[in-house]
Amino acid sequence: MDAQDILVEHLREALRQLQRYLAAGLATALSLVLLALAPAGPKAPITVPVISIAADPYLVKNLLLAVYIGAGFLCYSTVLDARKIAVRITDKNIRAAAASFPTVASSADRGLRLTGTLSPAIIFIIFLAIDLYFAQARSFEKYFALVIFGVMPYVGVVYEVSRPLDADVA
Repeated sequence: MDAQDILVEHLREALRQLQRYLAAGLATALSLVLLALAPAGPKAPITVPVISIAADPYLVKNLLLAVYIGAGFLCYSTVLDARKIAVRITDKNIRAAAASFPTVASSADRGLRLTGTLSPAIIFIIFLAIDLYFAQARSFEKYFALVIFGVMPYVGVVYEVSRPLDADVA
């Protein structure tokens, strides 16, 4: 196995990881929306099915926010790594074949690449709007920080995938 073959495997693994982090961001954003739309009643604990514990909704929301924000930064870091790896593959045909690995971020359809990578942020903005609407105390500083940390990494990913990975570097 030569260095180019190793780079191709690294690119595939980076694209797999990017897909996983996008899925994690999308799942946690959807979970946050569902949690925000939960009926407001007495602060009954939420049952977490995987680990069989009951947790306070505030704690669950904060844990989901941490996972969502972490997934966004991991997405951005991984897409930067994938671009660096793709640039190091010198043969254009091998680079094009490796970059055609079937993920949302490496799709030949630009619309799918942009929509697929931006969807976690769009759903997160919907969560923020719902949460702000139902909030008793509206701390705009908190929401501004959540927009910065929750949306900007995904905007960076969208920027990076707006140009295909197999595009020549100018």
